[in-house]
Amino acid sequence: MLTNKQIEAGAKAIAEEMTLPGGGRKKLARVVENHLDWFAAVEARGLTWGDISRLLLAADAKGGNGRAISIGTLSSTVWRKREEVRALENPARRPTKTPITPGRSGSAGQTGDHDAMPDKPPPSRAVANQGSKTRAQDRASSGPTPHRTRNAAKAHTPPNTEATSKAQTLAFMKRAATIRRARTE
Repeated sequence: MLTNKQIEAGAKAIAEEMTLPGGGRKKLARVVENHLDWFAAVEARGLTWGDISRLLLAADAKGGNGRAISIGTLSSTVWRKREEVRALENPARRPTKTPITPGRSGSAGQTGDHDAMPDKPPPSRAVANQGSKTRAQDRASSGPTPHRTRNAAKAHTPPNTEATSKAQTLAFMKRAATIRRARTE
């Protein structure tokens, strides 16, 4: 278990590593990655994320805004780095991600998870385009849906019968009068 002096020394080491020459700041994720053991030790000692955040602020490890690193940012960054380490230690937990080639649909740099069917290649571009054409044809043939029309007021036309309009107006006026009477009573 770490002593108080070791905890303070670790916090100062994190603060020094965060500060770059010229006054810049190193990314928190990179610093946390190098100090995961320290975070585990201070948690084992009983410090909460709020305590750790205040401790780092006292050691001059600040967020980009010059304030203390938020509890959420700190805890989620440490959690993500711990998960990355666990995934590296246990390859069975790590899903294989394959990059999407430029010939396939999707943006460059996107990845797809092909663990479910490793022997089956991803669909070709022609098949993907055919599916989207079919969906577009289905939408066009079914007509516009009320939530997809641009101007819903133009899509709805009121009945032209004068009797229906008068009856609706009278009913509305009676409901409004009832509500007004209920408020004054």
